[in-house]
Amino acid sequence: MRPGPTAAAYPDRIGAAASFHAGRLVTDAEDSLHRLVGRSTAELYFGHADHDHSMPADQIARLEQTLDADGVTYRSELYEGARHGYTQTDTAAYNSAADQRHWHNLLELFGRRL
Repeated sequence: MRPGPTAAAYPDRIGAAASFHAGRLVTDAEDSLHRLVGRSTAELYFGHADHDHSMPADQIARLEQTLDADGVTYRSELYEGARHGYTQTDTAAYNSAADQRHWHNLLELFGRRL
């Protein structure tokens, strides 16, 4: 899920959004997620896989810098030992510990904000 576009488009209707093992959240495109999230009033959560070529450490840092500069309420965490797709039980990337952690963090966010 890419939380930024929807949360940015409907800031009065979206209170929380989460992203797990998403890639290419930071690009040079005008509609890049990192350029949109400042419009959101939602609390955002990002659970990044540390083995994900589509969202390397430099892009995570750039996303976090933008979120900080825009005053967005968020939490961004690296899931160590996880690959892109760690929540998908029918793939080789599935990681049970990361999947359980993602559910815990998602439900905690939604319980607090929704």
